[in-house]
Amino acid sequence: MPTVIPISDLNTAKHWEEKIRVAITNSHDKLEREKNTNLIADELTKLHQLMLEGVISADEFQTQKNKLIS
Repeated sequence: MPTVIPISDLNTAKHWEEKIRVAITNSHDKLEREKNTNLIADELTKLHQLMLEGVISADEFQTQKNKLIS
C-alpha cells in the first residue's frame, strides 16, 4: 500500500525547496560578483603599477580605470 503524504506536508516541502533554490542562486550570484570584483581590482593594480613605472600616463590610467569600473 503506497504511503499517503498530506497536502500540507507537500506544500511545506515545496516552500522549502524554493527557499533553498533561491539561496543557492543568490550564493552563486554573490560568488560571481566577488570574482568580478577581484578581477577588476587586479587589473587596477596592474594599471597603477604601469603608471608608477611611467609606461602609461596618469590620464591613460584614469581612462582605463573608468572603463573597468563602469
